[in-house]
Amino acid sequence: IHEMDESSLLIDIGTNTEIFVGNRDNLICCSCASGPAFEGMHIKFGMKAVDGAIERIHMDSDLNVDYKVIGDLKPRGLCGSAVIDIVAELFKHGVIDSYGRFNVNINSRRVRKGVDGFEFIIAFSDETAIGRDITITQGDVREIQLAKAAIYTGCFTLMKRRGLLERDIDRVFIAGAFGNYINFENAKIIGLIPDIPIDRIR
Repeated sequence: IHEMDESSLLIDIGTNTEIFVGNRDNLICCSCASGPAFEGMHIKFGMKAVDGAIERIHMDSDLNVDYKVIGDLKPRGLCGSAVIDIVAELFKHGVIDSYGRFNVNINSRRVRKGVDGFEFIIAFSDETAIGRDITITQGDVREIQLAKAAIYTGCFTLMKRRGLLERDIDRVFIAGAFGNYINFENAKIIGLIPDIPIDRIR
């Protein structure tokens, strides 16, 4: 992006996320402590993106869950891309609200109160390789909120410093292996990245 005329945003997501905004004339950057949630840490069933990790999740209006597992095996846990998907899907279907709180009035066998508060069952025990339900918990949602807030704040701060609005960003680059696998629309829904048209994101 240091050779481009267009205004660009580059995000390299990790425990520390590096963010760059600008073009060939002026390029500024920052690092934010986004934490290891997107790498599977501090998530109850979080794991690295290896065989057995759920990497994609989709839900329908009846809260039925369809997921894709790396290696086409029985699932053992969730990697970062799946965590983004499930939080976005829960929000889209009203299972969590805009504050990330579970809707306790949802009538579904997938929503229950666990040891650490409310949780949503992604895969039931008979589907998994670990013999236990794989869930996303209220605590997991809070971890994702912390991580995504740090990243979004970094983007917002640099854009404000450059005097750029979302509509002024011509290109967004999501760097690294993680960036290759996330669903950009879901990343926008949860506020991980600014609301920029998908065709501008690489």
